[in-house]
Amino acid sequence: MSTCTTFLSAALVAVSLAGTATSQIMFAPLGLTGAGAEGRRQLGTVRHDGAVVLRGDADSIAAGAVSTTSGLTAFDGVRQRMYMIGRDESDGTTRLFVIELATGATTSQELTLAQHNLVTGIVYDQFDQRLSVLFDTAGDEQLATLDPSDGSMLAVGAPISGTGLTTSAGVVAHDAAGDRMFFVGRPTGDVDRVYTVDTVTGASSSVPLQSVSMSSIVGMSYGAGPGVILALVRVGSDRQLAEIDPVTGIATLIGSGTIGGGTPIATIQGVTTYDPLGGAFYFVGRASGQWQLYSVSIFDGAGFSNAIDETAIRSGLYAGLEFPVGCQSDSIAYPAICDAGYHVANGPALSITGTPEIGATLTVHADNLLGNAICGLLVGLSIAPLPLSLIGSTVPGSKVCVDAFLTIPCTGGASSDAVLLAPTDPLICGGPFAVQWVEYTGSGMDFGTSRSAELTFGH
Repeated sequence: MSTCTTFLSAALVAVSLAGTATSQIMFAPLGLTGAGAEGRRQLGTVRHDGAVVLRGDADSIAAGAVSTTSGLTAFDGVRQRMYMIGRDESDGTTRLFVIELATGATTSQELTLAQHNLVTGIVYDQFDQRLSVLFDTAGDEQLATLDPSDGSMLAVGAPISGTGLTTSAGVVAHDAAGDRMFFVGRPTGDVDRVYTVDTVTGASSSVPLQSVSMSSIVGMSYGAGPGVILALVRVGSDRQLAEIDPVTGIATLIGSGTIGGGTPIATIQGVTTYDPLGGAFYFVGRASGQWQLYSVSIFDGAGFSNAIDETAIRSGLYAGLEFPVGCQSDSIAYPAICDAGYHVANGPALSITGTPEIGATLTVHADNLLGNAICGLLVGLSIAPLPLSLIGSTVPGSKVCVDAFLTIPCTGGASSDAVLLAPTDPLICGGPFAVQWVEYTGSGMDFGTSRSAELTFGH
């Protein structure tokens, strides 16, 4: 048996495509260190073990300094982008920075309705492909949609409280499926409250926040599974995860103790994120003189951390943290509509070992081959079955179910393996994309097409 090994390019798959995690990787705009780097930002990935990899270069986001309010980032898994609001210090304008995740390349648009230091939060709805921003206007809060192509903002609904409203920048949560944004605030002369805003109409409601205070909340995410807001809160100088019911406003601490076990943890407001598949809440914190990436179970509140490698970045300067929410569970499916159209040797017969996870290998086997030169594995997008066409004629019984962007040749023999190596990169996530073996026996119109398999790469 012969083997062909192919490294799957994240950029190739991302462009072509538009179980348990093996390697959790998050995106973050990071501050830079070194001569002339003051105030500079660059996109990077932060791995679960604290490893940092920068993307692009020091000029990718802006050629000079950018001032940011922590937590004003949003992840767009559809277009593979991150959005960030900040102030370009070269001209003093507030801008929306649109950062390409694959390369770090960035474009920006000026925002005329909101200054960066008056923005409370920004969220992206992957279902409706809508970018929403919550910002201060005359002391109240206003919801607007934001067009990343030109920076234009369109107010949605009326100002929220009708009176002065104090909020915590970067501390918002988003229920994309339910078209809801959550934030905490205190109207003038009132108590801390939990606000729910309809991101389509701008209609809002609120209830008193109970058991914790607005000032104690470091960051929030929405847990669609439990149906609650997940919040990282200060407990003395330590931190603990809590659930906040948006209907009642009641906050309940998760677990029997704090994350640091009494060791003080310093945190950055809004620099938190959530992995819904793994049930983990992440944040960046500083304990015992070292900035670390913390992972906290949403089930029992237990947390652990790894030191962040800050060799190439400025210590403690994290503008945001985004988990690639489009990167969910892996799967392999065999569509019944695309069964095999075997040739005379009852091949090629397709089987798969391994799981389609980033950072892992997946082997696609072919058996019952005749060893002819015209043989290969098609890798691409699934399509409705089409008969194989050859010189104007169709091959009886054949079904081609892949619009291929890559063909991996067989290497001879009665069987062949194609080993797909997926990079440790969230951009490889998603799908499904399809694989299928095709072989010509060398006689007449006798082609064989295997069944197809649909692969969804997970994180």
